[in-house]
Amino acid sequence: MLTVRSASSADFPALAALLTAEKFGDTTTTDDLRREEALRAPSDFFRRLVLDDDGRLLGTAEAGFDPMSHRPGKFKVNVRVHPAEQGRGFGRALYEALLTELLPLHPEELHVDVRATHGRAVRFARDRGFLEMWRRLDSVLDTPSFDFARFEGLEARVRNAGVEVVSLADLAKVPNVERRLYDLNTSLWHDVPYPEPLGTWTFEQFQAETLKAPSFDPRACLVAVKDDDLVGYSLLLRSGERLQTDMTGVRRDLRGRNVATLLKVRGVRYARDVDVSEIRTTNDTTNVPMLALNAKLGFRPLGSTIRFVRSYR
Repeated sequence: MLTVRSASSADFPALAALLTAEKFGDTTTTDDLRREEALRAPSDFFRRLVLDDDGRLLGTAEAGFDPMSHRPGKFKVNVRVHPAEQGRGFGRALYEALLTELLPLHPEELHVDVRATHGRAVRFARDRGFLEMWRRLDSVLDTPSFDFARFEGLEARVRNAGVEVVSLADLAKVPNVERRLYDLNTSLWHDVPYPEPLGTWTFEQFQAETLKAPSFDPRACLVAVKDDDLVGYSLLLRSGERLQTDMTGVRRDLRGRNVATLLKVRGVRYARDVDVSEIRTTNDTTNVPMLALNAKLGFRPLGSTIRFVRSYR
């Protein structure tokens, strides 16, 4: 019997399998879902529903705060149906059940991210009054074919500008280095050309969700240092058999001096050292300088993700 019900932690193994099947090569594990639940603040609104067919999960829908840019009245939603079960009205049933949970909260906006190549999901969003707000571009670098010779002398030029690139592991004994990295991360994120105002993590959130994440390796956190100040950094996080760029940024007064390029090249060197053949990154279409840098390094396009918004104002 088909039933839409609230999800529980007992559903995590089946839910992880469903999300992995539907996410076009991205992997979700049971541990990912457990960690996500453990890190979610009790005060943060979150609902997850599942479509249960006598113990078999056919789909899921969820709504919660946007961790990047939450504001009152805004909810990020997500509806997923197993590829073998799509086109049978299950997504509609899950979405309508989710709206029943949300409408008493008087939402002002619902946001949903959809891969541009997922035609059925794009139509689903548009048919329900969602409008495209912006796009994020995904790209990938094949590290085995990366030509380091193209960047010969780069490190010396950056060093001549007074900047040294080291890993966070190299800075482990520096007092308050995690707090200083947090301050740098906060300032850099607020300088990213993002289409809406960004929220701010607390230091404790940064520690829990980044520095203590299973995907984090301090050797993959490359930091630019000038006169003992942290002035830029690039972070790669492990995602299955590949690395995902979490952030690359440099303080404004030091841009245009190849510091970001060196941070990225050193990231490729790390990937080669740990036998990872693929680095992926995601950038907003408005972030023209970073898109140009990625192209110079040899990243190739993978597609895009569309942010759709439905307004209730």
